[in-house]
Amino acid sequence: MCDFCKIINKQLSAHIVYENNNLISFLDIDPIHEGHVLIVPKEHVDSIEKLSEKVLIDIMNVAKDIVKALKDIYGIEGYSIMQNGGKFCDYGHAHFHVFPRYENDGFGWTYPEGDAEYSARVAKQIREKVMKITYHNIEDVNDEEIKIAVIVAKHKGKLVLCKHKERDTWEMPGGHKESGETIIDAAKRELYEETGAKKFTLKPLCVYHITKYALLCYADIDEFEDLPKSEMEIVQFFDDLPENMTYPITHPELYKKAMELK
Repeated sequence: MCDFCKIINKQLSAHIVYENNNLISFLDIDPIHEGHVLIVPKEHVDSIEKLSEKVLIDIMNVAKDIVKALKDIYGIEGYSIMQNGGKFCDYGHAHFHVFPRYENDGFGWTYPEGDAEYSARVAKQIREKVMKITYHNIEDVNDEEIKIAVIVAKHKGKLVLCKHKERDTWEMPGGHKESGETIIDAAKRELYEETGAKKFTLKPLCVYHITKYALLCYADIDEFEDLPKSEMEIVQFFDDLPENMTYPITHPELYKKAMELK
């Protein structure tokens, strides 16, 4: 049994600051600054990808509360949240560090700052792993598993994109399925709410998966009405995808896929 498991089982003492059914938080015995705490899931795993989404959300909510406490207690200028995994995971038990930060405190790491080529290469390698899209036949995925609909829409050959009120970027219409809806119902509703499409034909193309299952559709819009009250501010027509997309990694690939399947 590792030392963290012994603390969880109260076989080893620690200065505990928080505990619930999923996790325990206590002071680090070798702090970077006073107030340095660890957040430790009670399940013995050595890497965060082995933790459930529920536990990870719980960890981040507790981290938020700890940051608030550190600000109140120490008047800190900032903070850091860190997690080491695999062979670098102390005690072989996943945990998160949360600690105060101060200007010129000497804590940091080296990085070839300003090297655009280096940064682009590193980002691409990570992105291809994290944002990998897989495609599936619609009949192979249950409707209740499909949570999102995205629609590639055109009007008289022009691509129809919308802009959120709080952004300066463009996106394809789409959104989450609401309670009681089928995913096709959600696609039709989102297309109307985000573009004002009144008359259209909508064709489901395939299901894709990044972190959730989503339905990719193609729509030909024949007629619009005034944009309904929603988070979208304006609709505009394009010959092709603009550079300033809200989702510049995924939407260009989804657009390409839709053009292949429509």
